Amino acid sequence: RPKTYTLSATKYAYNGKAKKPTVTVLDEKGKVIDAKYYKLKYYNNKEVGIAKVKIVFKGYYGGSKVLKFKIIPAKTAIKKLAPGAQKFKAVWKTSDLVSGYQIQYATNKKFTKNAKISTVKDSSVDSRTFKKLKADTVYYVRISTCQRVDNKNYFSVWSKTYKVTTN
Repeated sequence: RPKTYTLSATKYAYNGKAKKPTVTVLDEKGKVIDAKYYKLKYYNNKEVGIAKVKIVFKGYYGGSKVLKFKIIPAKTAIKKLAPGAQKFKAVWKTSDLVSGYQIQYATNKKFTKNAKISTVKDSSVDSRTFKKLKADTVYYVRISTCQRVDNKNYFSVWSKTYKVTTN
């Protein structure tokens, strides 16, 4: 009998193409069950959200199993960081394929202390100014995209980390 089911990946970034992770099925003894004994059917595997693969067994094996994986929005990048007097302005690449953005900044490059997140709920907005900051301080900044699907938010991975020093 099939016992363990594994997907080659459980998270993908959206790129407009169907995602089809490979499936590995092991029996009770830990041996791989040959793919000739099952058929795969993919559902909702192109758009951001929860996608599914249904494993339908045949031959010596019977039944089926559904596995889920996530498709998250594609990430974006910061185009420019402009320092100012106790402030900085972040400008990023926009996308019509997302609902908004999250910009995170901190004085710690690992974002483990005093990190702040600013949410932008409009995909056409391409900048934000952060004020009331410490003067002559290095801030680390990164951004992620967000897409709302079926009343649930899906976030991209964070962009690379950028650095800006306030005046």
